[in-house]
Amino acid sequence: MANFQSFFNLILQKEGGYQNNVNDTGNYNSEGENIGTNYGISAPVLEQYLGFIPTVNHMQNISLEVVSNIYKNDYWNAIKGDYINDQNVAEIIADHAVNAGVFSASKITQQVLNIFFGFSLVVDGVIGNNTLNAINNVNAEQLFNAIKERRIEYYESLNNPHFIDGWLARVESFSYPSSSNVFLKGTLVTAFVYIGYKIFV
Repeated sequence: MANFQSFFNLILQKEGGYQNNVNDTGNYNSEGENIGTNYGISAPVLEQYLGFIPTVNHMQNISLEVVSNIYKNDYWNAIKGDYINDQNVAEIIADHAVNAGVFSASKITQQVLNIFFGFSLVVDGVIGNNTLNAINNVNAEQLFNAIKERRIEYYESLNNPHFIDGWLARVESFSYPSSSNVFLKGTLVTAFVYIGYKIFV
C-alpha cells in the first residue's frame, strides 16, 4: 500500500516555503488580505483548518505538524491514498489534489479509468470503493502515465500565463520508475476527442 510519509516528503520538496504572489488567489484570506502560502498550504485551507481568519504571522509560522495534518486529512485521505497499492499512482493523484483540488484529481482519474481501461465508473469527482478497486486492478504504470498526460491537458486548458510553466514543470517532474512510455503524447487527447468526451474539467 502507498505510504503517506513518503508522499509528504515529496510534496515538501515540490511546494517549497513561503510565497505571497499577488496574482495567486490562494494567498488571500476571507478578508481579502494577502497572507501568502507556506509549504503549499493556501490561505483558505489554513483558515478552514484553524477555524478563524489567519494573519501573515500565522502563515509564516505554520508548524510542520499542522502542514502534515492538512495534507493527510484534506488530500491524502480524500483520495484514499492508504488503500492505493502503487506509491507512484497514489502520489500523482494526490499531487493533483493538492494543486488543483480533490474533485479535479478524482474526476481525471475516473475519466482515465473509463476511457482507457474499460470501466463504467460514475464520474462524480469522488474516489469511492468502485474507483479504488479500479485503480488497484489495472497496470499501475499505464495508469500513472495516462493520468500524467491528462494533467498536462488539464493545465493547458486553463490558459493561465502566470502559472502554466510552473504547473507543467511540476507534472513533468513525475516519472514512473523505468517508465517505458506506454502512453505516447497525444494519445490521451485523441481518445477523449474520438468518443466525444468532455476533455476539460
